[in-house]
Amino acid sequence: MRIPTLALVALLSFPTSATPDYTYCEITGLALGADKEFVGSVASRIVDRQGLTGEQGCQAVWQDAHRTGKRLSAGGQWSELDALKWRKLQDFETKVLDSVINGLQLGL
Repeated sequence: MRIPTLALVALLSFPTSATPDYTYCEITGLALGADKEFVGSVASRIVDRQGLTGEQGCQAVWQDAHRTGKRLSAGGQWSELDALKWRKLQDFETKVLDSVINGLQLGL
């Protein structure tokens, strides 16, 4: 059976592996840079469970986010991208805290 050239080119153009998702690497860096230790440790645990802790890409994202977290929490200049990153951290923090409260079964 002969595969048409166009179909073969289409098959070869798709990447063979998915790009890692460094979302929690970024959230960890932001949180720890902003001294949000609890949320940062939860995000760090997720990074560890994803097997990304020692990966260079994750470390680079973490370092950049850590600098950003320090700068933003110290009252530095905010860009639109900074606001989006901070919102991602806040959304994660809300989920973590709501999960803890729900786990306590306080009836709230």
